[in-house]
Amino acid sequence: MGTPFLIPADVFAQLDRADAPLVFDVRRPEIVEAANEIMPAARIRTPSEAIAEALLDHGGRLIVVTCAHGHNRSQQVVARLRANGVAAAALTDGYDGWRAAGLPLVKRHVQGVTLGGPPTTWVTGRRPKIDRVACPWLIARFLDPTAEFLFVEPDQVVAVAEDAGGIAYDLPGGLFEYDGEF
Repeated sequence: MGTPFLIPADVFAQLDRADAPLVFDVRRPEIVEAANEIMPAARIRTPSEAIAEALLDHGGRLIVVTCAHGHNRSQQVVARLRANGVAAAALTDGYDGWRAAGLPLVKRHVQGVTLGGPPTTWVTGRRPKIDRVACPWLIARFLDPTAEFLFVEPDQVVAVAEDAGGIAYDLPGGLFEYDGEF
């Protein structure tokens, strides 16, 4: 099952792979809110939620669990998962170690978008070209691995995003606008 600990640089090196580990952030809610930053693709969960979600469906991928300092919270979750046969590892030194390594963090709350919790919904025009095809990959890999994407008629993007509680992107008038000729 491998080591029960991984250093931040090793985790970061795996995040762009198709079989990237699932990252669970089990820091206390007040710490998450005060920091307003998460590791790329982290899912913010309580320890019990992380265990339940990982046991339910992890697709055979490695589970990485992190907390503020890499001690009790993350190690307890990892121990429970490993006892149930799930390949899991705690991030050495937690967020402290990630920051000390100089690795990137993502703002959790930006312009009405909150990452790390329930899946975000992203809405853009149908018939995507290369940039709108790359956006879902980037979002799912580094921002929200549970993100949902809707491709609709271009003149309906903003209305559908508002109705679905989603984020209009890559078009004039969207939260994240297109840069260049549309």
